[in-house]
Amino acid sequence: MKINKKLAKKTAKKFHFLAVFLFFSFHLRNHYVKYKKRKIFRQNELLRKCQMAYVVEKQSILKENLIFLIFLKFFRKNKGNSVLMSK
Repeated sequence: MKINKKLAKKTAKKFHFLAVFLFFSFHLRNHYVKYKKRKIFRQNELLRKCQMAYVVEKQSILKENLIFLIFLKFFRKNKGNSVLMSK
């Protein structure tokens, strides 16, 4: 069986190109997927930090409001005759 060398070379070049193309396409896709995962992770971290800051801020506001309400209750209960008012 006679092998056509030109055809064999052409076919080898096509397969080589295909192999290189597939390798780089998968390689780049892998990098892209890792990049997207990192980006989503960073966004989630930022969102989590913002939510935590919001919760802490809300807790501090609630604590201040509670202290203020207790303070008002103390004054209302004593109708101005508290130790602070007598000085």
